[in-house]
Amino acid sequence: MPHSLVEIATKEIGYTEGHNNANKYSKALGRPAESWCADFVVWCMKQAGHGKLILNSPSVIAITDWAKKNALQINPKLAREGDIISFDFTHLGKPQHIGIVAKTFDLKKNSVATIEGNTSAGSGSQSNGDCVARKERGLPYIYQVFRPKY
Repeated sequence: MPHSLVEIATKEIGYTEGHNNANKYSKALGRPAESWCADFVVWCMKQAGHGKLILNSPSVIAITDWAKKNALQINPKLAREGDIISFDFTHLGKPQHIGIVAKTFDLKKNSVATIEGNTSAGSGSQSNGDCVARKERGLPYIYQVFRPKY
């Protein structure tokens, strides 16, 4: 089941938002143009038939709090394809961004491959960029990994 989620997300790599965060993921969820990393994850989960396995919210904080409340958190080093991952790029104890784990955590590199919406393909804003991109994220930036009950 998680494999189909990653396949769906992979097909979206390269999608770029319009003016002022206008994007198809928020629109499909009936939301206004907004910071859309969470909308991307929720949209992908719905497309994969797993919409009921994640909180339908545009808020990264609300989704991570929901995952914690539902005891879905796992050790980041156990992350595998199809898990949901959030990030704290500021190291202030609150997540700013969320994505989908694309491959099992790499213990040698101490990082994980992800697919994320509303990030930058290069060195721009990682938590509010303008596209869907494949990323490699190091352990120090990982806030939470959770595994939906597939």
